[in-house]
Amino acid sequence: MLPVSLNGSHAPQAIQKVIELENKNIVYPQWGIAWGDWQEGKKLVESSRGGRYASYGFSDKPTDKGGNCYACHIIEKGVPGGTLGPQLTGYGKRYEITKENMNTPEGLEKLKTVYKIIYNAWHAFPCSAMPRFGYHGVLSPEDVINIATYLLHPKSPVNK
Repeated sequence: MLPVSLNGSHAPQAIQKVIELENKNIVYPQWGIAWGDWQEGKKLVESSRGGRYASYGFSDKPTDKGGNCYACHIIEKGVPGGTLGPQLTGYGKRYEITKENMNTPEGLEKLKTVYKIIYNAWHAFPCSAMPRFGYHGVLSPEDVINIATYLLHPKSPVNK
């Protein structure tokens, strides 16, 4: 670990080191970066199961899958959600994803970017409050790609 001086002069180096280490921890779906099933992603996003720990007085079984995403995010228009994380309504529109450009290298790179944030947010935002769903095995890489697809796909209700 790099020592940090009182004025924080080594902090940017330490942050960069965390980012480098966390990028090495990202595992991709067996088929690589390709669009998943947004309807399956919607189910995982809406599920309050998965990732809850015993310190909260209850615990989910390893087979309980879900992101509990609405606890922290507003995702679809008209559906209540939390405000700890950023609002995600129109997320695919903000990324300028259309059915015409989805499968271009640029469209797939945007999918990969969102995938990595969901899989392990520390790869870009060290010490983020965003749960590291893939890193901790709460969600499989295939689950994570389905959630990323739900957030970005032009047919998804997120982008209506």
